[in-house]
Amino acid sequence: MPGGAALGYVQPETAAQILCQLLDKDRWERLLDGRIGRRALSPPYAGCQIATEQGMVSMQFLQRDDPFEPTTTIAGRPQ
Repeated sequence: MPGGAALGYVQPETAAQILCQLLDKDRWERLLDGRIGRRALSPPYAGCQIATEQGMVSMQFLQRDDPFEPTTTIAGRPQ
C-alpha cells in the first residue's frame, strides 16, 4: 500500500474504505480484545468507525478548504 499521503489524492469514499481495511478483521479483534464491526463513514465526515462491545474507535479525515499545492519542482514541473 502506498504511503498515507496518497489518501489525499483519492475520493473521500475510497479513502474511508482504505482506512477501514488498514488492518484485517482478526488483527483489529486481537488489538481491541473482542469482536468488532467496521463501518466506512461518508462525507462530510469521511473516515472509519470500529465498534466493539466495550466502545468505539473513530478515525476521520480533517476538513481542508485549501487545495493541495505542490511545493517542490523536478525538471521545472511541480511534484
